[in-house]
Amino acid sequence: ASPNSIEEAQTVKMTFKEEYRFSLGRQLYENNGVPFVYAFDSDSYLSIAKANNLFLKEILSFNDRSQLCELVPGEPVFLARKKQKAARGLDKYVVEGDGESLWSIAQRFAVRESSLRKYNNITEGKVLCEGDTILLGK
Repeated sequence: ASPNSIEEAQTVKMTFKEEYRFSLGRQLYENNGVPFVYAFDSDSYLSIAKANNLFLKEILSFNDRSQLCELVPGEPVFLARKKQKAARGLDKYVVEGDGESLWSIAQRFAVRESSLRKYNNITEGKVLCEGDTILLGK
């Protein structure tokens, strides 16, 4: 046989059928008008970004992260920019326990961490204490 006939593409007739079943969708939620998903065991910011056609830097920014960090299962991951203030009727939040972070409060109410810092005149690195009042908007 000539080399041309060997390299020529050949059509192969398949005699069996393969079937794959998996969910292409994921339950979307909304908080303060901002869409989010809950992280699963095997999720990372990168995997969630890819699944939602976002850039890694975008999803990190939406979640007030400057660098990659590990996701905790059940943690909300926002898919759009959070709001500058909390939903109507939510004016303030009283810290429930020592060690609660401004970031976790920002995630809980879908408010940008930078906005909370500005409203409350809180510098980076300040540790919140039980009973502290955090303004969620102006």
